[in-house]
Order: sequence, then C-alpha cells, then structure tokens
Amino acid sequence: MTDDEREALRHTGVVRRHRRGSYVMLEGDVGDHALVVVEGRVKIVATTSDGRETLIAVRGEGELIGE
Repeated sequence: MTDDEREALRHTGVVRRHRRGSYVMLEGDVGDHALVVVEGRVKIVATTSDGRETLIAVRGEGELIGE
C-alpha cells in the first residue's frame, strides 16, 4: 500500500488501533463492514469444538479482512 493510498483510507474510513493479541472480530459477528490492514498483520483463526484456535490465514498491510 502506498503512502497516498494509506492517506486516502485515513480520510475515508475510521482508523482504529488494536493491541497485539487483541481480537478485532469474533466468529459469528455480523459482517456489516470490511477492515483494511494499514500497518502490521492480523491472524485469522477459527476455534475448534474443544476450544483450540486454528490458524486460517495471516493478512498484512493493504489486505482486507471481514469481507
């Protein structure tokens, strides 16, 4: 993602910062918006029936999650 693209997103959307290890969305949340990763990485995980998390994907700068 270029600096210009990042700046355009900041003016168009809402910038939210999340601490490492925090949850951005949970399974079952209503998907009424998409998020663009501006900085860093986001792990996409699914919870198994016994409560363990399974890594599905990793999204980085410029990628969408929650679409």
